[in-house]
Amino acid sequence: MTNRARRSANVMPTSRCSHAAATRPKRLRGDVDESSTEAAGIEALLAEIDQRHSVELARIAELEAELPRLDAEEAELSEKAREMSEAREVLESATAAIRSQRTDTHVRRGRCG
Repeated sequence: MTNRARRSANVMPTSRCSHAAATRPKRLRGDVDESSTEAAGIEALLAEIDQRHSVELARIAELEAELPRLDAEEAELSEKAREMSEAREVLESATAAIRSQRTDTHVRRGRCG
């Protein structure tokens, strides 16, 4: 191999290395930009999740505050339903007694007439 061929062989790898070294910062900047974009997207998603979480916590607090009133209403309605049921039983009993008296009256009238 001649001296020139040796120098040429030595220059080529150096040339490739310097090209790779020259493109490395560009690739790194591209990678950094891509990572920054992804990080910004993730931060936006986290902010949205945090906002939703805050809304849900507020809604839970509202419902928990409302629960005692709803329980009291339910108890009141149950008591009214029980009272109505008792009143219905009294009315049905009175209705049965009146029917019985009516029947007795008709039977007596039939005997008298």
